[in-house]
Amino acid sequence: MWSRADLKTRAKQNLNHCYWKAVLTAFILSIVSGGSSGGRINARIEKIRERLEEESDYIYYTYVRHISIMAVLIFLFIILVIALIAIAVRVFFLAPIEIGCRRFFMLSRVQETELNEMGFAFSNGYWNVVKVQFLRSLFISLWSLLFVIPGIIKAYEYRMIPYLLAEDPRMDYNEAFRISKELMDGQKWDAFILDLSFFGWAILSACTCGILSVFYVAPYIAYTDTELYIVLQYHRYNRIHGQGGYGN
Repeated sequence: MWSRADLKTRAKQNLNHCYWKAVLTAFILSIVSGGSSGGRINARIEKIRERLEEESDYIYYTYVRHISIMAVLIFLFIILVIALIAIAVRVFFLAPIEIGCRRFFMLSRVQETELNEMGFAFSNGYWNVVKVQFLRSLFISLWSLLFVIPGIIKAYEYRMIPYLLAEDPRMDYNEAFRISKELMDGQKWDAFILDLSFFGWAILSACTCGILSVFYVAPYIAYTDTELYIVLQYHRYNRIHGQGGYGN
């Protein structure tokens, strides 16, 4: 149906004719989306969880045992407020920017595209984008509570939702989830292998303190992920309407 080599070849071609804009957009995308897509997000979640456990143990044995219950409650309240602010920023600001970044990579494949596309969702179906992106993150998180594997599977199942919203920011959430599941049906394992194929690049990026990631690997991956969406939509279009030219 598709091959990694073809996706990556087209991704490199796209990057060559839109390099600096793609670099900046991919850099912003890596910030707002946590630098991950699909199953890659779960490894970071696990590391953060382990780090929080270590920090909480340290704080308890160093400080909490020696202070009053009131101080503990105040400390927990402050942590709760900070967490709620972080969630609000993610839901109402970063998630719509992610949609705009995905839209930039989709459009820049075939036409000259300006960086202001990153703000697309703020003026087009903003509240629907916020709702659908929130539900996507919520469902993945809930499935992740059933150990890691179900969360990874759902992350791949809902992988195409941001691209669907980038095309139609007013798409109903039921429709977005349904189409994403349809697109990824039978494709999750291949998409996982596609992600693994960038492992060598991740090592090289780490060796350059992330510089290689910023100036090459991140936009390369972003365009490859976009090409995956395009080819899956192309085949879906052909299944429904017969042979067509959706991929163009």
